[in-house]
Amino acid sequence: MPIDFNLDFLTSSTRSSALSLTSSTGLTINNQVIGGFHAYHSLNNIINGSEDNKIPPIFTQGGTTSQPRTLPGCNDSARCLASQNAIVDGLASAIGEDITDLIEGELGLPSGTLCSSDDGEIIGIKNDYCQYTGSIDITNPSSLELNSDLLSSGRLQLGMVVYISEKSQSYQFIIDDYETLYNAAETSGDIITTTFTTAVGDGGAGGAAFINAWTVHKVEGELKNPSDPDQGTWSRDEANWKKYPNVPEYFTINAVPASEEVDDFNFEDAYIVVPQEWDGKKVVSVEASLFTMDSSNFTNDAGIQLFQISKDADKTGYTYVHAFGQKSHSSNFTSALTLSANSTLQLKKHGSFGSGNQGYTATFKVIS
Repeated sequence: MPIDFNLDFLTSSTRSSALSLTSSTGLTINNQVIGGFHAYHSLNNIINGSEDNKIPPIFTQGGTTSQPRTLPGCNDSARCLASQNAIVDGLASAIGEDITDLIEGELGLPSGTLCSSDDGEIIGIKNDYCQYTGSIDITNPSSLELNSDLLSSGRLQLGMVVYISEKSQSYQFIIDDYETLYNAAETSGDIITTTFTTAVGDGGAGGAAFINAWTVHKVEGELKNPSDPDQGTWSRDEANWKKYPNVPEYFTINAVPASEEVDDFNFEDAYIVVPQEWDGKKVVSVEASLFTMDSSNFTNDAGIQLFQISKDADKTGYTYVHAFGQKSHSSNFTSALTLSANSTLQLKKHGSFGSGNQGYTATFKVIS
């Protein structure tokens, strides 16, 4: 892997000389780019904008970056030499098409025979060109070229942050389990390393998964398929463009008014509705408190459940334990509760707080 933080930050002298922050490249360690900061007007610049403005990695598909523009072997082939100019002129407009069709047409070959022909006059052409057959599809690249830092590819960098003015939101490019994906591609034999670049092919499952992680742009909160909204939006766990920074939000349920006995009041009378903007976000912790406490009567732990009822009547929930004799409670959830838009959230009490204990409110932390 490209960065070994233990090694890079092993000594103070290494730390002071290795770490730098520049406006053009973002954070670098030993001249290796960790992240950059860029401004773009529209999400189209990331997912489906014009080629001049989007943020592409370096990739090849059908020879996008390495397709030959001349015909090696023409010195040995009279047929090829006679058609040289026509073929070269045609190549300029053949990017994105099957170039064998062009060559076959100029050489008078039946369609589909070039790559299987044993004609001695065109065997050189066959060897040089048949590896580039197939149309070019930038949405499904067959190879990916990383720079020597293994963290950047063209204008796309792991850790880079872009600001989208139409959303008033920044997004950070993050590939979860990057090391696992890279190692899998290496194990499947899909990685070739040179002095300055690392090429990843899609011959094996490891390489294909690694290329997919780099080139399929999944933006947190945006539709997976704009033509089919029922497929939902990309969650933070699924996305490789994650909202940045991940600022927590909070909601409070005042389950029991301060003047009411906790054990005599129905917690479920108090509820809130999950807003659309919170769909897919997660509840991760709680801060709760009684308003007044009678410690002589609060002698048992009380289980408090935050439960969610979806618009389809599905129920999910998380239960924490408010310890006896404690006016306040604070804890992180051992497993986050994923929110669903337009669901209702309520509290439910399991057990008794005892008489003399009044009022109960709980504030929950929400993150993307």
